[in-house]
Amino acid sequence: MNKQSRESYQATIEQTIQELKASEERYRTLIEQAKDGVVLIQDGLVAYANESLCKLLGYSREELLGSPFGKIIPEDQQARISENYRKRMNKEPVPSLYEGSIQHKSGARLETEFNAGLTQWEGRLADLVYLRDIRERKLAEKERDQIFNLSHDLVGIAGFDGYFKQMNPAWEVVVGYKIEELMARPFFDFIHPEDVEKTVKEVEKLASGHTTIDFENRYVKKDGSIRHISWSAISLPELKNLYCIGRDVTERKHAEEQIQNYQVKLKDLAAELLYVEERQHKQMALNLHDHVGQLLASSRLQLAALNKKMSSEEILTKTKSISEGLLQAIQATREVIFDLSPPQLNEIGLYAAVADWQEEQIEMKHGIRTRLTGDDQIYPMDSHLRFLIFRSIRELLHNVVKHARATEVEVGLHLIKDKLEISVKDNGVGFTYIPEMLRLKNSGFGLFTIQDRVESLGGDVEIQSSPGLGTYIRIIIPMILDSREL
Repeated sequence: MNKQSRESYQATIEQTIQELKASEERYRTLIEQAKDGVVLIQDGLVAYANESLCKLLGYSREELLGSPFGKIIPEDQQARISENYRKRMNKEPVPSLYEGSIQHKSGARLETEFNAGLTQWEGRLADLVYLRDIRERKLAEKERDQIFNLSHDLVGIAGFDGYFKQMNPAWEVVVGYKIEELMARPFFDFIHPEDVEKTVKEVEKLASGHTTIDFENRYVKKDGSIRHISWSAISLPELKNLYCIGRDVTERKHAEEQIQNYQVKLKDLAAELLYVEERQHKQMALNLHDHVGQLLASSRLQLAALNKKMSSEEILTKTKSISEGLLQAIQATREVIFDLSPPQLNEIGLYAAVADWQEEQIEMKHGIRTRLTGDDQIYPMDSHLRFLIFRSIRELLHNVVKHARATEVEVGLHLIKDKLEISVKDNGVGFTYIPEMLRLKNSGFGLFTIQDRVESLGGDVEIQSSPGLGTYIRIIIPMILDSREL
């Protein structure tokens, strides 16, 4: 090689060296400015550490350079990370990206993502490791997992094929199956047979491009009971998955059914009340016409006959008959008034009014011995409530007269704190008590009507009866002082 060629070759080498140095300087600058921590390990020692790593670990660069890499690794992870380093340096297969922990100068553990690879450092092989602080990400994942695991709603990710890939623990509570059981079979297997077709169509919508859908279906619980679930589902087409959140609305559905049933009961009650009102009007008209009207007409005729010449004895007989007729008319009118609104309730109170009525209407008319027990006092209650209680007792005693074939009946009135206990017990023939039968219409202000009205005021009705053992009915009702509460 001549002199000119040697000079040219030397110049090329020098230029290459300068370019390499410039490239290395730019590379160093990039690494130094990186937000992630960067460490270069050679012969198991720290050959280089950028400023971000120093800040992350709380060490100065001088404290790190030349120290063993294990200095910044927690003791329980040193074996695993050292083995990864050994395999990498021997060019054996090993993951380049993995999670672990590094140790702050204070001893605190920092959750970290390791991204490692081989490089050349000053002409020798070295391990270049990027360390990313993932504490915030881990915290967010933990919070997400807590929301996922603690949610009372059903949360899950499922494929369009009907198999769940992830489910939260709420599923086990709501449907009674273990997560493993639910994920082993397509979710269509757990849906009520009548709702499967509808659910399939909703999933097909998501698979065909719909972003979100809302719908309801029924799941069959492991014990055979039915749960109503309201769903919101989101399509994840790129993953061929759907993300869904379901809320158990079974109680709401039951409440809606109860409201519907109660509306039916209200219609029945309204029809029953109209029937009772009409029957009472007819009975009052019949009583006034057949009894009071006839007595008054007879008295009028007898008064007209007094204008004729009669002996003193005849006049005395006529006036006595007229007096008896008027007395009967007064009694009949009193009974009609008492049926409409007994004045004794407001004059002498509930206890005394019940005592008078059962003696006059049950003992004297029907020969059934009666007994009233409890608190003989003026109960501080709303007048409407007082009338409702009196009317209920009267109807229960009417039932005893009409159906029980009893010889004795006992009525109790007891004030227990802010509630009134009313009981009616007879020694009659009794009956087989079937609660559902109360829904059937019956004549008068019957058991169904009494129970429905008492329950609407926050009270309870207890019925005990068996054939041959008489009947015991107990009503507990809150005291109401203000009629507006009715």
